Amino acid sequence: MGRDSSIRCAAVFLSVALLGGCTASVDPLADPSRDPFSQPVVPTSPSSGSSGAGAGAASSDVPQPRHGRGVVTAVVPEGSALSETAARDFRSTTGFTLQQVEVPIDDLAQGAPEGTRADVVLGLDAGDALEAAADGGLATTAPQDTTTPEGTALAGVPAATAYARDDVCVLADTEWFSANRESLPTSLSDLASGKWADLLLVPDPAGSVEGRAFTRAAQADLGKGVDAWWSALTSGGARTGSAEGLQKLWTASAGAVEGGRPLLVARQSLSATTLNDTGTESLSTAVPGTCLERMLYSVITQDPSNPDGAESLVAWLRGSSAQRELASAGVARPLAEEDAEGTAIGWFSQPTDGTVSLPEDDVAAAQERAQSWSKGLQDSQ
Repeated sequence: MGRDSSIRCAAVFLSVALLGGCTASVDPLADPSRDPFSQPVVPTSPSSGSSGAGAGAASSDVPQPRHGRGVVTAVVPEGSALSETAARDFRSTTGFTLQQVEVPIDDLAQGAPEGTRADVVLGLDAGDALEAAADGGLATTAPQDTTTPEGTALAGVPAATAYARDDVCVLADTEWFSANRESLPTSLSDLASGKWADLLLVPDPAGSVEGRAFTRAAQADLGKGVDAWWSALTSGGARTGSAEGLQKLWTASAGAVEGGRPLLVARQSLSATTLNDTGTESLSTAVPGTCLERMLYSVITQDPSNPDGAESLVAWLRGSSAQRELASAGVARPLAEEDAEGTAIGWFSQPTDGTVSLPEDDVAAAQERAQSWSKGLQDSQ
């Protein structure tokens, strides 16, 4: 063998050795149809986002779900249960069987219905997670098998792990604004003018996830002037009620009643369901400057009946296959852009400029403000 041949052999051997050293960083839950090397291989460390965890954060730090047997019971928001495809993937990946108990999203902080032994609660936002933790229903230590992305940890709920995102915004019916040749409002403060308030639907500030998030967004954006702003909003004609009832009055909803309104405070994922006949365009969009960054957390309960299965589910949710399934089913936006590609969530529920986030220390004050606003509405009726 000549000198050149020896060099080529050594180079090939070194390349194989280096490749073998890199493959451990590929997500073991990745979709096999995707090229694992289409993105740079990264170290197995917690990821970071630009503003807390935004949608650009990596989907996982290569979590390793535990393997075992038995049933894992998860409490999930009504209408947002993981799909059968996701449940099968979880079982084939880990050996555990997923059982889901759906509860109204506004009751999620109270956990499972009486008589149900839950291992994990999914879909809690920061406010509801803090409320549930204060009631003593959640674990007090962080999970062992995965970590929450940098910037998403809740000091008051160390067991909470962010796995998805679904901001709350003012959503506008784009067809209505086009037909009426109106421009969109540009901020939360704009909404308090009579022009916009009379077109706005706001779910009960205390009695709905959307209303509580809207209160937090207003507090984060408007500060000390927020109570005067709310008073101007309601006196200017903003309509309040249940989230479900108001959605029927929103002109972008299928079958909306006559005389509906074009502006609705809602979860941004709703824009991925208001599509035209071909599914190529959403008929609604988030109004810039009106959104609250709303991370969704999984939290193991205080006394799970299947602790290994609970740890496994929390870790599995951070893997690429679970993240893509969340996006495909329209449940929520994954933490990494690549996991939302090719889905309605990825196309139509992108985070907007000017999205605000409320510091954890201020969440309790916002919850109290929501109660006050809601009571004021009831007293005035």
